[in-house]
Amino acid sequence: MPSIRITCPGCAATYAVPEAQARPDRLVRCAGCTMEWLPFELPPPAPDAEAPPVDVTPPEPSRSIAASLQLHAAATDEVVEAPAGQAGPELVDPEEPDWSDAELPQFDLPAPITHATGPAAPSPPPVPPSRETRWRAAWAASVLLLAMAGAGSVHWREPIMLRWPPSTRLYAAFGNAHMPRAATAEMVAPRAASAISSKPSKISPVGVSE
Repeated sequence: MPSIRITCPGCAATYAVPEAQARPDRLVRCAGCTMEWLPFELPPPAPDAEAPPVDVTPPEPSRSIAASLQLHAAATDEVVEAPAGQAGPELVDPEEPDWSDAELPQFDLPAPITHATGPAAPSPPPVPPSRETRWRAAWAASVLLLAMAGAGSVHWREPIMLRWPPSTRLYAAFGNAHMPRAATAEMVAPRAASAISSKPSKISPVGVSE
């Protein structure tokens, strides 16, 4: 039986292997160095057969199609001239249609919604003012009342002094005691009358000496 010689790549030992056992996918082990390798190479793959070239040239049109194309080209290139002395066709602008008598289509529109169909949402309860806000409002009202009272007492000081004479001292303390002359006369007249009535009078007869 014929054999094939193989050589170990590790220790260069040579072995004779029968051809029946020489397969490309079979590992062999060296008896000296115990190295395993594939002694038989796989056959190279066969080259693929080349595909035939594809002809990309468009097919020629048939005779009937070519003849129809030539007739169409000849018809489009032909120009018909009007005979001498005859005018060509008159061009007329198209008239706009009269829409004055046209009836417009009627559409049934839904009735407008004037009020809400569902119940209205309840309004949120008013937020009560805080204590600090109430105090500020009270202070502002007090200051406003005092300012109004002071302005009124200055504006109507003469009637007040006529009605209440002791208020003259208060106005004099602030430099506003300017009473009118009529009021001064009315206040002085009673004092003069009371002084005259309280003083005793001595009347002696004429020509009689005490």
